[in-house]
Amino acid sequence: MVIEREGAVMRVVFDAGAGLNVMTQGLLGELGSLFAGLPADVGAIVLSAAPGRGFIVGGDLRELASMTADDAERLARVGAGVFDAVLTCPRPVVAAIGGDALGAGFLLALAADVRVAVPGARLGYPEIRVGLMPGTGGTDLLVRLTGLATARRLCLTGEPVPATRCQELGLVDEVCASAELERRAMGWATTLEALDATAFAETKAALWAAASEGLERSREREVEAFRRCFESPGHRERIRRFFTRDE
Repeated sequence: MVIEREGAVMRVVFDAGAGLNVMTQGLLGELGSLFAGLPADVGAIVLSAAPGRGFIVGGDLRELASMTADDAERLARVGAGVFDAVLTCPRPVVAAIGGDALGAGFLLALAADVRVAVPGARLGYPEIRVGLMPGTGGTDLLVRLTGLATARRLCLTGEPVPATRCQELGLVDEVCASAELERRAMGWATTLEALDATAFAETKAALWAAASEGLERSREREVEAFRRCFESPGHRERIRRFFTRDE
């Protein structure tokens, strides 16, 4: 995993060095540490991969083959915490999918706020084909994002889905040529980073609460978030600029 900076945008580049990118326990730990301690001056994060490595094509089957059931349960719990940290990150997260995003790679992409993919990329959960299932929050998140019928088809068949079809399903926000991928992903990141940070974080949290909690609790969270936006000085300055921009 290589970390690069372009102004306020942090680029996280997956590069196995040889072969395709897989989600090893080591990489999972690196991601967890990264999202647990993001520098204060990071305004947005772009997740991408070195050319020819795939985005992340799944978990490390060699590691999985050596695990006991207890090991697997620990991995599932730790992994769910890592992916939840990406999902609930208060800063914008953009996934630039230049190759297959499968298994843990699909879940990582789903945890991002925006997904940009090349036409040849395939996305999905192939775990059932090796006698497993998504075990780190993947089934739950997919159902919440796309509904039970689509989630059932992807999880129970294990069939990867082309990026163009994922766009139709609402699982990919934009499909673009490979030569445009990084530029488009950075465009999304800089656009979102320029928004008021408090308003973005509160809106993102309220949306997830609406998807994952009951109506009464999520409505109360929305009211609390709305108040916090008013307590932040950012919105007053932006309203002032709105009324003075043509003067």
